[in-house]
Amino acid sequence: ILCYPAKRTNKEYSIPKGVKALEEYSFAKNEYIENISISEGLTKIGMHCFSDCTALKNINIPSTVKDISRGAFRNDCNLTSIVIPNAIKVIKDNLFDGCSKLNSITFGNGVEIIGFDAFRKCSSLTNVYLPDSVRYIGSYAFHMCKSLCKVSLPKDIKTVSGSAFVKCNLLTAIDYRGTMEQWKTVSTRSTPINYKNKIKVIHCIDGDIKI
Repeated sequence: ILCYPAKRTNKEYSIPKGVKALEEYSFAKNEYIENISISEGLTKIGMHCFSDCTALKNINIPSTVKDISRGAFRNDCNLTSIVIPNAIKVIKDNLFDGCSKLNSITFGNGVEIIGFDAFRKCSSLTNVYLPDSVRYIGSYAFHMCKSLCKVSLPKDIKTVSGSAFVKCNLLTAIDYRGTMEQWKTVSTRSTPINYKNKIKVIHCIDGDIKI
């Protein structure tokens, strides 16, 4: 699908079977669609495909999708939940930036990288549990998630950018599913993990690390 008419007033739309890709900006700035159903077989969602779809509340991402380009759901301010398929390895930059009502994220077990500003201003998000596959969290990934109060990180994570949780002021601790010794090997790059936030402790499986 190359372009869905921005002024079309339908509240529901089903992506037809056989469609393999949704191109960049193909649904962007539609103010009417609330529910989108996508058939199995789709493999790619293009850059900013659904960005600024301000009425969008529900969308399913089929298991066949292998690539979701950056900003695909940016500023979809009524989207409340999302399930990431197992085939997705990278949550790309600005993917859910500005999804202010997003309160539920289910990550597939293939996600390895959380990109820059991926969940910026997801102000209804309270709880993030990252699967064991995640290795890297980028800069400002959860910037200004003002309701975020619980984060669980896998033991094999390699890098948590120090700015990942900037202005997440309800987040005072991080749950780390590894040992204190393992946490010492996790890189925060050049910025401490408590940069411009209120994180004071890392809860490990064998004790706490105060920071």
